[in-house]
Amino acid sequence: MYVKKGNLFNQHHLLNAKFIKLFSVPVILHSIWDMLLYYLQNLIFLYILLISIAWIFIFTLINAGLQQIVRLNIEQVDEIDLPVG
Repeated sequence: MYVKKGNLFNQHHLLNAKFIKLFSVPVILHSIWDMLLYYLQNLIFLYILLISIAWIFIFTLINAGLQQIVRLNIEQVDEIDLPVG
């Protein structure tokens, strides 16, 4: 719903800037994980950094999803509670 906004899925959603930003984060993190960075390979710091960024990204997505659910529930309750008149 973050990209689609309640519409049916179509190919234009794949070119949406929000989708591209969300999609690029895991792709970039995975690319860095697989790179041969010889000067950082012996240090565990690179992996700790990438894992930390991934978890922050995951928690941010979960938080955005929960906020969206709350907003949709509030909108639904407001529609039901409107007095007829």
